[in-house]
Amino acid sequence: MGAVLGAALTLVAEHHLGVWSIGWDSRLLAPVYSGVISSGITYYVQGLVMKTRGPVFVTAFNPLCMIIVAVLGSVILAEKLHLGSVIGAVIITVGLYAVVWGKSKDYVAPKASANGEDEAQELPITATCITKSRTTINDNKHIGDSNDDPAEMVGVRK
Repeated sequence: MGAVLGAALTLVAEHHLGVWSIGWDSRLLAPVYSGVISSGITYYVQGLVMKTRGPVFVTAFNPLCMIIVAVLGSVILAEKLHLGSVIGAVIITVGLYAVVWGKSKDYVAPKASANGEDEAQELPITATCITKSRTTINDNKHIGDSNDDPAEMVGVRK
């Protein structure tokens, strides 16, 4: 939808067809190179962080990109920073610090065993014995009279 609106605005604002032509020069190479390289680095770093610390840290650091863009735009492009932008950056930073502080309490480093071997975590195994009681019905016939083995009474085959 944004591409359609951008194209419509460009058609109204620019009357020369030369603005639509993209040649095989820096006008094409710079955006493609920066898009491919920055996306590749971003996904690689996000994958590393997600593998080591979990998805909360990846999503928590996304608002930090806005702060970095604002600071770099101010330093490199001499853009003016307004009071609202600075207050928003401080709020984002405090919130980010709170998330990282809270998650650091949850993070437990894996422990090595005393003898140096990695032990797998196992669930405790419990066993129960289920037996049927003999029930007398009409004509003095008993249910479960075939054998006294509890395993056969509940239908377990040997």
